Amino acid sequence: MGHGGAILRVRDARPEDLDALERYSPKRSVHSDRIRDALGVNCRYLVVAWESDVLGFGLLVFAAPDIALLPCMIDLRIGPEFRSQGVGTFLIHGMEEIARARGSREMYVGVDPEGNERAYSLYLRLGYRPVQSKPYMNSWRLTSSDGEVHTGRDWHIDLRREL
Repeated sequence: MGHGGAILRVRDARPEDLDALERYSPKRSVHSDRIRDALGVNCRYLVVAWESDVLGFGLLVFAAPDIALLPCMIDLRIGPEFRSQGVGTFLIHGMEEIARARGSREMYVGVDPEGNERAYSLYLRLGYRPVQSKPYMNSWRLTSSDGEVHTGRDWHIDLRREL
């Protein structure tokens, strides 16, 4: 995807992206931890960028002890000013290509179908289908390297797409 000669691309997040990542989700330590952890084989922390500008991000997980449906996309965020312009679709397709290149035959993503109708509709348009018939309450807890505990609860439905 290009715009005026510039190319939209999906790439690994880097430490120099921290300020941009923090604009979309103000958890600098979480971003730092994800960039560090993505150096291994279990996940990739990816950004969608136009030239040097980060427009959004997402975590692509291949292995995790507390996640059954893998590989999966987690915490996809696109800057509000870049939504409805194909940027989210571009990021998702990029993540799917990475998973496919690693031999994955399917991709999963979880979403709150009522609290995040926009994302839910996008996933359905891209061919993702619900794994469960009804949403369930999802609770999560994360302790970042700075010792801060991040928790949340939301309604969740898992979606699956063959690659």
